[in-house]
Amino acid sequence: LNYPNPSLPSNVTDLDALTLFIPSSSASLRVVTIGGDPTTIDGPNPVINYDRKLSLSLQSRVKPGGLGGSVLEGIPPTASEASALSARFLNTYGCDYYKSLQERSSRPEPYLQYHENLTAPMLTILFDWLIELTTEYSLHPRTLHLCLSLVSQYLLVAGRSGRRVERDKLQLLGAAAMLTAGKVCEIHPPGVEDYEYICDHTYPRSAITAFELHLCSALDFRLHRVTAYDFVHRFAGASGCDDRERNLVLYLVEGAAATYKSACCDPRAIAAGAVYLARKMLRNGQAWTPTLEHYTGYKTTDPAFREAVLRVREVQW
Repeated sequence: LNYPNPSLPSNVTDLDALTLFIPSSSASLRVVTIGGDPTTIDGPNPVINYDRKLSLSLQSRVKPGGLGGSVLEGIPPTASEASALSARFLNTYGCDYYKSLQERSSRPEPYLQYHENLTAPMLTILFDWLIELTTEYSLHPRTLHLCLSLVSQYLLVAGRSGRRVERDKLQLLGAAAMLTAGKVCEIHPPGVEDYEYICDHTYPRSAITAFELHLCSALDFRLHRVTAYDFVHRFAGASGCDDRERNLVLYLVEGAAATYKSACCDPRAIAAGAVYLARKMLRNGQAWTPTLEHYTGYKTTDPAFREAVLRVREVQW
């Protein structure tokens, strides 16, 4: 849809980056302004005034039969609508940012084929331990997902180069990956002494820091990996999730991240599959919508999406 509006502020260049979906003519439009309470405007011709509080400026005509929904949110959306249009949510270049993430997101190559001494259950035990470690030190979920991605990527790179990771080094790999991920994502990450303690002093500090350097060198210090967590809030916002449904989506994504089969799926597909299953479980209506097709890039007939849904479902049942 085009929104010809000469009064639109010059710093707003991409309306798609500001809105997740447009309500149909029969729906109410809930608008969020920074520093103010949400305002409800009924009818097919919503008019939102732009003021000095950086609230959204938009005058548009919503065509009858448009995409369903009732909330205009910033990107990425959060449960708190009061801050949805804040500049820190990338409201001027959000689409370019997520387009870049989609281009970098891909299906990883299965890496256990290079490590005959390792099995999927072993990795599940390691991933479960890393999840417990995240809870123990109150780390951000982004730290956990980055850590799991670093572990998988290292095993792939090491396998391709002919280096085998022994079973007794798996926990060391996990500790080094979590130490690295914490430095990337956390403000006050746990120190190496904390990981020495949590490993029951199995590995000295020197061994953990040495493996951390080895891990970073093996990955050529490319530590910013695309994970399912990068997409989950955007997709949940496009779905119109409330807090209950959003928490279920996060739970499903975290559960899927702890399995080898899910680690071999496209992380964007895992996030989309978690949203699909959450809608199936909590809603009686349509599980997938044109809005979700647009923002996830998946149709329910896409093989990658169907596989991801099955992988997420296997974790729960």
